[in-house]
Amino acid sequence: MLNLKVTHVFLVLGLAALTAFTCSKKDDELQSKINDLEFRLVTLDELGNEKSVFEVNTNITLALRVVNKSGHIFICDYDYRCQFTQISDFFLVFKKITNDKGGPDPAEPIGRPYLFPSYCPTLNLRWDTIPPGISIAIGADWSNVPENKPLEPGKYFTGVKDIVNINGHQKQIDIRTDFEIK
Repeated sequence: MLNLKVTHVFLVLGLAALTAFTCSKKDDELQSKINDLEFRLVTLDELGNEKSVFEVNTNITLALRVVNKSGHIFICDYDYRCQFTQISDFFLVFKKITNDKGGPDPAEPIGRPYLFPSYCPTLNLRWDTIPPGISIAIGADWSNVPENKPLEPGKYFTGVKDIVNINGHQKQIDIRTDFEIK
């Protein structure tokens, strides 16, 4: 009887260890996939072309491109998109101010292409699937917010520095894009 209990205990412990190893392995694989996601901020013209120089009165789209550089399909819930619009500097556009004294140019914030903080009802939305080598974009047109005035000639930038949490795993991002209105 004692032998049966000892065998039963070892069997339960063995299964627990195997389960922990399998979950840990899946977590490691998911973290590796997240590390293979590239996050880029880009500016797009009205036709969806990436550009950094625009004519006055062009309705610019600010977009975050997420590129899957892994060899696997990446599936994640929709909530990660909402995370970005909760970051205070996400898509916050700054206009560079010319500095005649040397050193870095100062900049002033002029707005973002969505209302902040945003409301993101994501219940029952489909999951995003990003095949290998494919990118998806999360974007917003500058003209989405009625208070945003058309961008005047000058140099601008937007950037974001934060920790992205996707499916319980984290990735540090620190990205920026510069653009110009002529």
